[in-house]
Amino acid sequence: TSKRDLQRSDRRDVLARGMDASRLLAQRTSGTTGEPLMVYRTWLEERLNTAVRLRAFGDFGLRARDLRVRLNAELSRVPGAGRNWEGPQRLLRSLGFYRKMVVDYRVAPAQLRERLAALRPDVLSGAGSTLAEVARVRGPGGRDALAPRVVVCAGEVLTPLDRRQISEGLGARVFDLYGSHELGLTAWECPAGSCLHVADDAVILEIVKDGRPAEPGETGEVLATRLHTLAMPFIRYRLGDLATRGDTPCPCGAPFSTLLAVDGRVGQYFSMPDGRLVHARELMGLVYRHGADWVAQFQVTQETRARVVLRVVPLTPPPAERLAALADDMRATLGAGSEAAVVLVDEIPLDASGKFRLSQALATSGPDPGAHQGVGAGRTAPLG
Repeated sequence: TSKRDLQRSDRRDVLARGMDASRLLAQRTSGTTGEPLMVYRTWLEERLNTAVRLRAFGDFGLRARDLRVRLNAELSRVPGAGRNWEGPQRLLRSLGFYRKMVVDYRVAPAQLRERLAALRPDVLSGAGSTLAEVARVRGPGGRDALAPRVVVCAGEVLTPLDRRQISEGLGARVFDLYGSHELGLTAWECPAGSCLHVADDAVILEIVKDGRPAEPGETGEVLATRLHTLAMPFIRYRLGDLATRGDTPCPCGAPFSTLLAVDGRVGQYFSMPDGRLVHARELMGLVYRHGADWVAQFQVTQETRARVVLRVVPLTPPPAERLAALADDMRATLGAGSEAAVVLVDEIPLDASGKFRLSQALATSGPDPGAHQGVGAGRTAPLG
């Protein structure tokens, strides 16, 4: 099944028999793929999702008395949907256990950092690009009260640049999550190594390559079946992502299957004039090679079939020869008949959903990139 299948179906056909939509919790997905979807859950499902997340956060070092702060846009309640009764959680928080807060990130980075410093969270979570902005806003040698012990990134790509800047700017260990609004948390970073643990007791995760199960080390399309979706079943659901399968069990000793990497949207390919398909990850690798010490943030956009623009927010003014070398390597990667441009900007705006797109293809001509499989660019999905 796919998101498009569910969008085209009547609500009565996507809900389990006997479910009353007015008594269910409802949330609309963020729509970063251009395809928003209404997801329905029971109160029990929501609690199970919370338990899976808390287990992952426990692996990252969450303690019962810690304050968790999550950066997120305030979500309005869906009209006609049930209410998420949180009596037990409020009782625990009143006693000082598993406290959490949601802070709206849609303010200037300096203002956001000031508010977070006043809250002094032990664990801070949010999108990698937002957290990197918060980490960068403090000047060299500046100090404030914002010193989380753990930072957890989810909701979008966690690039090596963002990870480094968050770690250095906030002085905390940085971890990554993989999940979606539809399925909840699917995998979380192994604290002991360079892979992710799959939540095998909550989801059946298949990596399919050329119509067969992928072997360890192979990259394929992600299909997921949620085991506890009582209200709205998701069975062999196509997330639209590529992932690389790892060993089972994890080498750290945890009894989970693993992913070596979550490699990104199947459709993150650029169709070029010479007929080749170039994945955004190839261009991102050039940024890491040429700009690791001066790039704060970047975005790759295919504006026309022949023209690809790399927008960069610089940490410091880069040498002209390094800019030229980066543009030359981009042109060589894109192939004959292509045009590459590197543009320095003060900021890169978020998209309409409030998220940061690391790559986007505005051009629509050429082969359907979603029909091809291969190694992609890193992606994670929302905290849920």
